[in-house]
Amino acid sequence: MEMKKRYSGAGDPQGFDRIVREVFAPIYPVIAGQIVARTGKKEGHCLDVGCGTGALGRAIAGMSGLHITFFDHSPEMIARSMDYADKEDLIGRSDFLVGDISRLALDDQTMDLVVSRGSVPFWNDWERAYQEICRVLKEGGHAYIGGGFGSAQLRDEIVQTMNKRNKEWRRPFQDKVRLYREALPAILETLPAVQAEIIEDESGFWVHIIKQKGEKMQNNRENNSCQNGRINSFTQVNQLPDERRKGRFGGEEVRVVDSMIDIIYPPVPFPSNRIFKALGEVKIREMVDHHHALLLKTKVGKLFPANEEAFRMAVDKSADFFVEALGGGEVFTSVHGEPHLRMRHFKVPIDENDREIWLAMYKKTLREIGFPHAHLEEFWNWIEPLSIRMINRRTNMDAIKRHHWSEVKHDLLSKKGVQ
Repeated sequence: MEMKKRYSGAGDPQGFDRIVREVFAPIYPVIAGQIVARTGKKEGHCLDVGCGTGALGRAIAGMSGLHITFFDHSPEMIARSMDYADKEDLIGRSDFLVGDISRLALDDQTMDLVVSRGSVPFWNDWERAYQEICRVLKEGGHAYIGGGFGSAQLRDEIVQTMNKRNKEWRRPFQDKVRLYREALPAILETLPAVQAEIIEDESGFWVHIIKQKGEKMQNNRENNSCQNGRINSFTQVNQLPDERRKGRFGGEEVRVVDSMIDIIYPPVPFPSNRIFKALGEVKIREMVDHHHALLLKTKVGKLFPANEEAFRMAVDKSADFFVEALGGGEVFTSVHGEPHLRMRHFKVPIDENDREIWLAMYKKTLREIGFPHAHLEEFWNWIEPLSIRMINRRTNMDAIKRHHWSEVKHDLLSKKGVQ
């Protein structure tokens, strides 16, 4: 998902700075206090992403012993954040970095805390940005990302002031915020080894992420039926047995339901270019066409656009992905960007049963088009785990059914199979 337009303030650092000083200044100590209290992080290294003039990072530094790395895509903003840090005698506890959030020039596991207020809707690639944040977080580290005013009173006061200055001040951001909120649940589910909580209260709209420690990650894997891959923890009260649900609500003390795992994403071994060399682009596209023609005859067919032209565009887009993935050059990413299968399909509900049909129709396709024997195993070992990443709705908490090559090869290599 891309949002190419940046802060309007990035083109007018002076105007942005003035608004922060004259209107928004009271919110930063409040938000900083909430972040320190909720994360418990008072020592170590903190990264302030999309820092602007550095108001949030400086407020956190003022109430903790954290060393702050101020990060922004705008050199002008970083220059101003350096000036303010110098005036507040924070240079000795600060670093300054200009760059792209989707490509952080930082080593793995270097940050104890990552924060951002107000910059998220303007990141170019939300999923990649969150992956980068999790990469630089230490095990046990926290990220606190979002936007808000700290309290209802501050929100009302600032909105009133800003409306007097410009009644349309929120309009440029509304669509971006809406799209981000819609995409966020799917993005969080792609993150490796984290616990994520969405907070929406008087303080604002925030995501609180905790990067799990190795021992806890291992315990989570051992205590669940899924194995080997990515985890996403969440509270699933309605899956508890009746006897465990009794007395869980309305008691005299706070009760916590154990986290459970939604989907474990197994590794996906993308194939070599040997398949592309054997088939060529034309036959790969014919294979994708054949598969979609079969899908239209199943209940999955209702998920596709009813308009013939729109359906054709969807098939061509899928074919572009297969051509590129099999070694035919950047025909997909050069036009559509990174695949992000789960997020791209999020507006269309795809559950475990839909995935079973999708995979079954590929088995049928491979038999009917005469896919070369020599490359069947490599192709199947790719699309089988890849298909799991299309699932964006769960109907149960069972482990996703696997269809390993050892279980399907007899069917695919039989006399009735490919030739």
